[in-house]
Amino acid sequence: MKKIITIMLVLLTILTTILISGCTVDTVDTAPLEKITITEGQQPIGALVYIAFENGYFTEQGLEVIFQNHFSGKSGLNAVLEGKADIANVANTPIGFNVLKGNDVSIISTIGTSTKAIAVLALKDKGISVPSDLKNKKIGVTLGTNGEFFLNVFLTVHGLTINEVELVNTAPTEMYNELLEGRVDAVSAWNPHIGTIQSGFGDKVITFFDEDIYTLSWNLAGTSEFVNNNPEKIEKITRALVKAEEFVKNNPAEAITLVANFLQLDEEKLKEDWTTYSIEATLKQTLLLGLEDQSRWAIENNLTDAKEIPNYLDYIYMDALEKVKPEAVTIIR
Repeated sequence: MKKIITIMLVLLTILTTILISGCTVDTVDTAPLEKITITEGQQPIGALVYIAFENGYFTEQGLEVIFQNHFSGKSGLNAVLEGKADIANVANTPIGFNVLKGNDVSIISTIGTSTKAIAVLALKDKGISVPSDLKNKKIGVTLGTNGEFFLNVFLTVHGLTINEVELVNTAPTEMYNELLEGRVDAVSAWNPHIGTIQSGFGDKVITFFDEDIYTLSWNLAGTSEFVNNNPEKIEKITRALVKAEEFVKNNPAEAITLVANFLQLDEEKLKEDWTTYSIEATLKQTLLLGLEDQSRWAIENNLTDAKEIPNYLDYIYMDALEKVKPEAVTIIR
């Protein structure tokens, strides 16, 4: 009898354990992930977004990120403004142009900067060996982007004006072919297209960098309506980005491999470019100054109907980054 009771007690204990385990499983939060569409323009300087996606940091925050591919940040931001996406990966120049147009834009965070992300690449057989040789040449550039701003400043620094060259509006993905077919003599390009052109043309092309005239700021931005109406989502995105930033700091080699694989880039070339990037989530005063400089340029060159430089503080959402990583917000208010 005692043996039977002992067996029953053992079975009861096992059954109780199973039931408790079952209840534990059932009580795990199974809320569906919140979907959010982020545009991306195949830019390695936007590494934090790709790392947060690949390492599951967005998922940890309860987000299902859907990427929408674009050939440029400008195109991605247009999609956001048209209601086709939620957040854009975009450089500061398209943001500035849209603010000047009166469009509804809100910057969430800068996620990467570089002073060597844009260059003018020219064909040597077109008689170009120094910047001044660009006079009267056809230059491919994606109008309304940081490529146009860089080109304008670059020409000015080297004694030329934008009126002394012929601009050819060219998509970034078409620059290689435009050079190959001889439809342009030079291009103002950014990575990874710089590397593609250099690899394809070899010593037939000359590359002009100028690290002292421009700092590329790569940002996440949405409409102010979306950002202000979804503060929890924006905070979750920011937390995932900051975690990705820590991963980059602690695992630089692995981060490069991850981004190279995600964007299908040559890893050795990306290693070279990586040294010119500052990959971190920030909102710095330099972002504000850069936007103001580019607005001044656009106004002075009649590229906009606006007559005054906007107060860009009204177009920067600081709440999320201030909450997640307050030391990264150094904009003077």
